Amino acid sequence: MTDRSNASRLRLTALATLVIAVVMLCAGLALMTLQHRFQTDDVDETLQARSEDIEEAFDAGSMRPVLDPGDTDGWVAQVVYGQTDVLASTANMSGQRALSAPDGDVQSRSTTIAISDEPYRLLSRRINDLVVIHTATPIPQIDKADDALRTSLAFVIPAVTLLFGFLAWWLIGRRVTAASDDAAPTDAPAVAVPPTDAPPTVADVT
Repeated sequence: MTDRSNASRLRLTALATLVIAVVMLCAGLALMTLQHRFQTDDVDETLQARSEDIEEAFDAGSMRPVLDPGDTDGWVAQVVYGQTDVLASTANMSGQRALSAPDGDVQSRSTTIAISDEPYRLLSRRINDLVVIHTATPIPQIDKADDALRTSLAFVIPAVTLLFGFLAWWLIGRRVTAASDDAAPTDAPAVAVPPTDAPPTVADVT
């Protein structure tokens, strides 16, 4: 294989490897985004249901100052009137200041709250002009799942890219070699040279 063929092989392999690396990276980012979204959507649905239960009790006039946390550890709820007055809350939020009002009627966000350093998923719903219901739950499992997927992709993407690079080098090398062989000049077949007229002999003269 000539130097020119080697250079072409190297360029094509580098280009193919770069393309697969970009594709793998985009796929990995998309997978991480989808996983995080699916998990947070599931948590938001649960928080929405709990918030609606509190709203029903508020409308019926049966809401107590201390809200029942149910059977979920770390679950948080708070009903705020205006900006600062806490009408009711779960026991773990007793004495805590009012959580901030949502931007709009409903807002879901991942944040931290005063009672814990763990990340929380917080759903805030405005049920009228003055009252906001906050429901939240810790989400360390989501962060752990995100970290696990991120770590896996950090090994998988380089490994697959490297494997594809070797495969591309081999396949492109075979193709370049075949093309070089086809373009190489072949030995021309021998061409018979017709005999020239022989000089006359003495017998021919006589």
